[in-house]
Amino acid sequence: MQSRLIQNQKFPAEYFREENFIKNTTKYEYCQGSALPHLHISFGIDSNFCRQLGVTLVSILENNPDMTFSFHIFMDHIAAEDEEKIALVARKYLANVYVYFMFMEPFENFPTETTEDKSYIYKIICFRLYMNKILRKVAERFLYLDADLFCLGSLRSLLEIDFAGTAIAAVYDDYGMTHDTYAETPKYFNAGVMLINCEEWEKQQVTEKAFSCQDMLSKECIFLDQTILNRIFKGNVKFLDSKFNTYGNTDPAVDCIIYHFNGRAKPWYLPLRPIHEQWRHYLKLSPWEDIVCDKLPPKKVLKANYHYCKDAARYYMNKGEVLNAIYLYLYYKLLKLQSHLNSNNTGE
Repeated sequence: MQSRLIQNQKFPAEYFREENFIKNTTKYEYCQGSALPHLHISFGIDSNFCRQLGVTLVSILENNPDMTFSFHIFMDHIAAEDEEKIALVARKYLANVYVYFMFMEPFENFPTETTEDKSYIYKIICFRLYMNKILRKVAERFLYLDADLFCLGSLRSLLEIDFAGTAIAAVYDDYGMTHDTYAETPKYFNAGVMLINCEEWEKQQVTEKAFSCQDMLSKECIFLDQTILNRIFKGNVKFLDSKFNTYGNTDPAVDCIIYHFNGRAKPWYLPLRPIHEQWRHYLKLSPWEDIVCDKLPPKKVLKANYHYCKDAARYYMNKGEVLNAIYLYLYYKLLKLQSHLNSNNTGE
């Protein structure tokens, strides 16, 4: 079968110079001279995701007091209030934080969904394809993380992972293996958590390969740059235990280290399970604790996912919070009725 992912252009080495991708960098350096093991961790986020990022940072720092960290945050802009809060986290926990403000133009041709909001967000996600060009200057390995996850245990063992000649270590993704028909790989990984071997990534020219096929994927490919990475590596990945990237709609096993909210149900919308309450625990420890997680998510979320209210009502009832449960169940019935009425009107 002919590949549907085609490298259609080559980029000269000078294309990837730092000044072509990064506008400027802000540094908060509070970790200096420590003898503790040190790990570099990177993120690519939308400015509206700073609260979630903050929870991720705090959960890592709270659960790893025997380590030090440098956090590298790639984004295109940030509100002054959020930048101050990130600085507070760095100062409180004696961590280094580097915020890289990116140009968006180099990512314009990567595959995205059709809506304007999602198109912008998915271009932000593609920052992870470039990060190694910067971080290989300061680290031999770094951990890339999505920001819709949090840490429940020690990350120290990641410093001892033997890459065995591979460029990344990641967790197997059964759903992607089954549904991502564009990846064409014998074994599929989830790109939300990747331990990256800087030298090998550069040696294999992963960034160059990813950019060379950025505009060749169909809009129907919902896995976006994860497809590109899986297609490039073709299963040549060090596969980690699922405890380093546990995801799905169930509560994690006791040995879970990283829990990933990769579905539609998010703890910053409605608490549907005990793991959502754990995420909110770290929110309360963060500088974003004053941003209350409302019992009802934004209307644009509920329109497509009104069943959240029913699930949350059941969760509150099991906790004995009867009034909250009744309120959410009635709201669920109202939204369900509105949805059916809208469907009938559309069909007329």
